[in-house]
Amino acid sequence: MTRAAADRLLRWLLFSTVVGVVIVVVLAIVVAEQRGLLLVVGGVYLLTSMAAYFTVRRNLERELARRQRQEIEGE
Repeated sequence: MTRAAADRLLRWLLFSTVVGVVIVVVLAIVVAEQRGLLLVVGGVYLLTSMAAYFTVRRNLERELARRQRQEIEGE
């Protein structure tokens, strides 16, 4: 995986998180009787999505660094 591909993947993860949170917030506004539940769901979604984002970012950085070391050692 290239650095550009990793950056695109991370941007996509961030974009999908923002879209998901916006959808949950809109639902919380529209469905007033379930507002509290939807806000909790949105909060949990945001926290788990951000945890996934940082985990994927860390793993991608490790993989890119490993590949870079292999290229240097191979030369």
